[in-house]
Amino acid sequence: MTNSLQASQVVSLIKKGVNVPKRNLLVVLCLLTTPLSQTLNFSGVGAHHQNEVTEQAIQTISSWAQNMLLHASLHWPDQEDLELWPFAVNHVVFLWNHIPRKDTSLSPIELFSGTSFPSKSHLQYLHVWGCPVFVLDPKIQDSHKLPKWHHCAWLGQFLGYSKNHSTSIGLIGNISTGFVSPKFPCST
Repeated sequence: MTNSLQASQVVSLIKKGVNVPKRNLLVVLCLLTTPLSQTLNFSGVGAHHQNEVTEQAIQTISSWAQNMLLHASLHWPDQEDLELWPFAVNHVVFLWNHIPRKDTSLSPIELFSGTSFPSKSHLQYLHVWGCPVFVLDPKIQDSHKLPKWHHCAWLGQFLGYSKNHSTSIGLIGNISTGFVSPKFPCST
């Protein structure tokens, strides 16, 4: 089987029950789901100049994440850890998608969904990445009482927002164990 097959060839091979490489299936899927007014172009390796808008966004996100890591290491040097880079990138992507643009005064998530937030008050609850936060003991969250001299909160590090929960749920890194988990409520 050749490396490059036409969409019609791949479809006929699939109908015959021939095992087709995944890269050819992706091309067929793209060709079948692309409207007729669009074309499918492939760029060569290292041809970054072919998608200027995407490359600029990647550069911006990378530099923001790098600045967040530097900011956190300046203000809390004991918790400096380069392995937290993916959390910084995820937080930057969250900010990139939720902060309104100057030209449209709408955020990319609003433009993508076609709806707009009635007010931008949700932005005032954003946390600084890498900052110390206090998380309440789960017993207090469940309205149970703790012994008098027991700590009611523990110190953690804010590492962004959970993708699987509400935007009020933060990803908090436990500074003693290094474990990261979604926690609520957290205060700085």
